[in-house]
Amino acid sequence: MAKEIQYYCVGFFWYGSEPENQLPRFQKDGIWENGFDDKYLDKVKSVQVGSQIAAKTSYTRKKDGKTISVLEVHGIGTVTANKGDGKILKVEWKKDFKPFTIDGRGAYRSTISKVNHPENIDLIFGNKKKNENDALAFDEKDIQSEFALNQILFGPPGTGKTYNTINKAVAIVDNLKESALKGYYEERSDLKERFDELLIDDWENPNGQIGFVTFHQSMSYEDFIEGIKPGLNDEQNVIYDIEPGVFKMMASIARDNWLDANKGTKEQLSFEEAFTKFKEEWQENQEMKFPLKREGSEYTILGFTKSSIKFKKASGGTGHTLSISTLRDYFYKRREVRQTGVGIYYPAILDKLKSYQPSLIVEKEEKNYVLIIDEINRGNVSQIFGELITLIEEDKRLGKAEALEVTLPYSKEKFGVPPNLHIIGTMNTADRSVEALDAALRRRFNFEEMPPRPLLIETDGKLKEQKGILDTVDLPFILYTINKRIEKLLDKDHQIGHSYFMSVTKLSELKEAFQNKIIPLLQEYFFGDYGKIGLVVGKGFFKPVESVQENLFAEFNDYDSSEFAERTIYKIRDITEMTEDDFKTAINYLLKK
Repeated sequence: MAKEIQYYCVGFFWYGSEPENQLPRFQKDGIWENGFDDKYLDKVKSVQVGSQIAAKTSYTRKKDGKTISVLEVHGIGTVTANKGDGKILKVEWKKDFKPFTIDGRGAYRSTISKVNHPENIDLIFGNKKKNENDALAFDEKDIQSEFALNQILFGPPGTGKTYNTINKAVAIVDNLKESALKGYYEERSDLKERFDELLIDDWENPNGQIGFVTFHQSMSYEDFIEGIKPGLNDEQNVIYDIEPGVFKMMASIARDNWLDANKGTKEQLSFEEAFTKFKEEWQENQEMKFPLKREGSEYTILGFTKSSIKFKKASGGTGHTLSISTLRDYFYKRREVRQTGVGIYYPAILDKLKSYQPSLIVEKEEKNYVLIIDEINRGNVSQIFGELITLIEEDKRLGKAEALEVTLPYSKEKFGVPPNLHIIGTMNTADRSVEALDAALRRRFNFEEMPPRPLLIETDGKLKEQKGILDTVDLPFILYTINKRIEKLLDKDHQIGHSYFMSVTKLSELKEAFQNKIIPLLQEYFFGDYGKIGLVVGKGFFKPVESVQENLFAEFNDYDSSEFAERTIYKIRDITEMTEDDFKTAINYLLKK
């Protein structure tokens, strides 16, 4: 019986490479190659011989006032061999293929995405004449173009706050409703691979749309926005330079895309792409010269920092820099080039940047970018954000009627937050309640509560795959019971999340969850008050460690110590050493059975 043909959409742009467009090489060599060394390996390994692949670009654009996704197909081929290394597929590409676009099908945005929808298979691989209304009908319900710019997920430990930032970030980047993600990423691993592909993990050469940072008590404005940091020059001497923080770098990347989509042209590379090529060319020829208007006056570049270009004047002076941020504004004509001072040194570099041409003409797309701030309430938000807390407001973003820019204290550059940068924070309410959070932050963020959801243990946990193993233990009800008691003794901010039970499939794993996660958390919540811990989990998890001893206490005037001498001291049992029957008995005590 013949195997059913599988269909995939695959990418062919390697950002930061020369050339970036790999499709001509793929077609010449009869291959398709995964550009990642640590992502999509298993998926590429699973591609069967005989599968068809479509080399694509995908983006969104406005049409009739709506945001629609667009798929542009540049080549189609058949897989003839799979080496099984997760990197290279042998492909027989169709000759004389004519690229085409399909509106409403641009959700295939990963480096490799399996195409399952029959209509999409017909449209992409059958190259059938599309019906515009039909094409839009499939995706219109799933597309979302407006997202909250600033949001915080808050709740007790283990409720899936960080887990859900992955869902939200991918939904924002792909312009999809969060509820529709399962239709495009069948497995959680597929969604996580897409997130990893989008995650910026090299800030020296940032390539992606998602940034991740965790706040902590020693986090500062200098770490998040910009500050003066020590470094080493080529001669290994210590120098001090202005270093941008993660927020400034993320805003710069998003701002470049926003400017490129709104002010750039299809025939022109974005500033970031052109600037990367410029630095690569300088690395090959560091003696390249840049002319001034006055003949005979040329200058050379000495090097680059994250925020500036160091150059050497024709006269030999070396203590001079050009601002990369200012260069970007000149590139997109947001400001007029000053013809005085160091302003005269910008035009030659601008001409060089504009000389680079894209290897493939594609529509400019305004992309969404996401900065995830994990544990946002563990840092001093007022200190970390500084004056930029105002700039993240929706109506203060660049391009808005009330847009604001500030002059940064170290670099003296104008800085504003672009409208395509989204901020997602997570907040553990057991660390600090929402009410105690900085009022300035509360006003500027949408708050979404992430409460414990016991029913998810049955619907989404591993337990659903292991029917019968825990048929005598009702995990959702255990969590519900524990949390109702905690809420009575403390508050709802100190409940326990469902994630501690999501991977439980047998009693030994449930014992480990109690031993290593639940009991330690309760000890922290109640400051070691075993009486209250016992009220939550019952007496089955405790054992007395000391019998009544006479004359234990020293005499002290008329103080009566007998009440204390008769008091029983308890110790939490080593749950992993409990027998199965003892553990089930302890659970029954917890549930008051």
